[in-house]
Amino acid sequence: MIGRTVVGKRGERSVRVGSVNQSRRSNSDSPETTGAPLGFVLNDSTYEDVSEAYDDVRCYVSIRHEGYDGLRNAPEAGDVIHYATDRTLFNATQFGDFVVIMTGLDNSLTGFHRIVRSGRVVRKTEQASDTDAAVASEYPGGIVLAHDFESGTSRKRYPATRNVYSNVERGQTSTFGLQRESTPAGTHYLYLDATDQSRSWTLL
Repeated sequence: MIGRTVVGKRGERSVRVGSVNQSRRSNSDSPETTGAPLGFVLNDSTYEDVSEAYDDVRCYVSIRHEGYDGLRNAPEAGDVIHYATDRTLFNATQFGDFVVIMTGLDNSLTGFHRIVRSGRVVRKTEQASDTDAAVASEYPGGIVLAHDFESGTSRKRYPATRNVYSNVERGQTSTFGLQRESTPAGTHYLYLDATDQSRSWTLL
């Protein structure tokens, strides 16, 4: 079992990522690319090692909810619920994120409506992404953010919409709305779609 602790709301639910059992580390010297280490990520190498040691490997996200969000039978504020999920979704969120999630009938985590993440703008670049040329062509540029997660400090370059790219400056600390997409080749990535100081969201 691989676990992560989060907090937030339920339904199409909002969560905040908390902690996981791992040693603290700093990635402040990480290269400023989309491939830079970002908090805790279950990469292929680690996953293969765990899979060789155990017959059955499952990922779980433990969510501490923030209270009633208009849904019947929603968890009480402070309730912690463990959600099974796949490795891609497990890796999409990080410590300190506020996330609006989707859940299946079996109470598993099936997707995200919204991810809200804080970061300091390290630099802006004309190159949006190292992931896929088709992704880069959709955005005017990339923004390198420095994040202070509970697991350490990480940097990552995100593709950014024109509105975000034009309205943030180097050194500015802000809270960004993220969306998750896939390239034509099937690679998942996150892009900055808004500045979201209020963590506001709309139920879809």
